[in-house]
Amino acid sequence: MKTQDIKRIVVGLSHTYLDAEVIHYMNFIAHTTQVEHIYYVHIIDVRLPENVLKQFPDLEQAALEDRRKEIEAVVEKHLDKALVTCDYSIEIEQSSNSLKGLSRVVGKFDADLIVIGRVANKDKNSIITQRLARRAPCQLLIVPEGQAARIAEGKKLSTILVPIDFSD
Repeated sequence: MKTQDIKRIVVGLSHTYLDAEVIHYMNFIAHTTQVEHIYYVHIIDVRLPENVLKQFPDLEQAALEDRRKEIEAVVEKHLDKALVTCDYSIEIEQSSNSLKGLSRVVGKFDADLIVIGRVANKDKNSIITQRLARRAPCQLLIVPEGQAARIAEGKKLSTILVPIDFSD
C-alpha cells in the first residue's frame, strides 16, 4: 500500500479567536512534516445590493482588502517562522457558501489536506464542519479547541480518530 504525501495544505480561517489556535497547530504540523505550501484561507461573503454598488463602486473591493489585512495580521502574529520553513500564502475567497468556497479553494490549489478548527462546546458544533467531513475532496484534519496549548505544554497526542471506508 502506498502512502499519500501531504505537500499542500489549505487551512480554513474563520476570523475568530480559534484562528490563533489553528495557526499555532500548523506551526507544529509544518515543523514535523514535509509540507511544501500552506494556504491560509478565509471565505467571506460581501455581496452588496446593486444600488449600494452603484453609489460606492469600490466598497466591495475595499471590504475584501480590509479583511485580507486583518487575516494577514493574525497569521503574521501567530506564525512561527522558525518552525514554518515552507512557503505559505494568505488567500481571501469570496463566496456566499463557506463549504463551496472552501471546496473551490481546495480544488484550485490541488490540496492534499484541509485543516479547520472546532470549538470545544459541542452545542456550537458547526454544520459546515460536519458537511465538510462528509464531502471533503481530500484528507481533513479537525483541530479541537485547546489542542495547540497542549502541544505548547509538551503534551503528546493521546487519541486520533481515523475513520476509514476501505478506499485507496
